[in-house]
Amino acid sequence: MKKMTFGMVALSMASLNVAYGTVPKTGILTYNKTQLVRESKEGKAFLEAFEKKKKFIEEETRKKEQDLRAMSERVQKQAAMLTEDALRKKGREMGREVREAERNHKACMQELEIEFRDDLAEVEVKLKPYAIQVFKGKDAAMLFDNGHPEVEAFDPSTDITAEAIKLADAAFEKAGSAKSA
Repeated sequence: MKKMTFGMVALSMASLNVAYGTVPKTGILTYNKTQLVRESKEGKAFLEAFEKKKKFIEEETRKKEQDLRAMSERVQKQAAMLTEDALRKKGREMGREVREAERNHKACMQELEIEFRDDLAEVEVKLKPYAIQVFKGKDAAMLFDNGHPEVEAFDPSTDITAEAIKLADAAFEKAGSAKSA
């Protein structure tokens, strides 16, 4: 259905242009939103900051795991000297700490994933105007993100992502030099 809708829109635009005697603007341009984020300086800065946060959480988790291993080794060494009740109590305590650490790690990773999706959406919205700016300078009727599920085929020569990256990078550098001034 969606493929048909795209074709119908293009056909309708062409027929309206012919009916009113105007020069048809039938070109379709594409850009890749994911590539724009991955290759623009602003997108790279965002992705690097996210990776730092993720590594920090993973490092904190590793430290907690090491602490728990050390605690387990201490309890095993003390096992011969502890009473059965004291050993069970230590075992329950360790089990609680392990479960708590696992819950904390899972919660942190879920929060990080939600934060990443929200922040990524903001970056995509921030970079989209550069693709639109390039589009406005072209003789075309439509612009699509070629990574969108409804676009199944496109001519790579219509992809303006590289030009949008250049504009985004120039704006990012200009903003950076304005901040440092």
